[in-house]
Amino acid sequence: MNRRRISAAALLSSAVVTLTTVCALGTSASAAPAAGGDGGTIAASVDKPCYHPAGYDHFLKLESAEADQGDTRLNVTEVSCTVDPDNEEDVRYTTIRSASMLVHADAEVQVISDTGAPRTVQPGWLVDHKLSNSPYFYYRADTQDRITAMQEIYHP
Repeated sequence: MNRRRISAAALLSSAVVTLTTVCALGTSASAAPAAGGDGGTIAASVDKPCYHPAGYDHFLKLESAEADQGDTRLNVTEVSCTVDPDNEEDVRYTTIRSASMLVHADAEVQVISDTGAPRTVQPGWLVDHKLSNSPYFYYRADTQDRITAMQEIYHP
């Protein structure tokens, strides 16, 4: 997660420097064309939706978990996800809504262990343990908006 933040910060600062340079140059005829020799046009890739594993339809950011009368209640931010096809580590999450969701007691919850391998835990595990990777999950829910499965998303 830290490498992703550093990469994002480096990318953002690079974009600011580039934008500042382009704005300073303006549209004068003396400005050098952009790399590629095509008269100054820079091709930009278009982000694409993130991949969902089979059976998962949504993304969430886990904010906190608490015990609620024997159940596990998650405070989450539902998010959409896009990725730069030219750099798969450039993942962007966009907030959809904040929510509080119950997790079925028999829900399959997979988290990434310290070694990077997924492991299955009981939903209540989320109440007292810290995630070693990221707070982002794929998830699916039933018609009553209760989580029936969650899988932590690995971010290099």
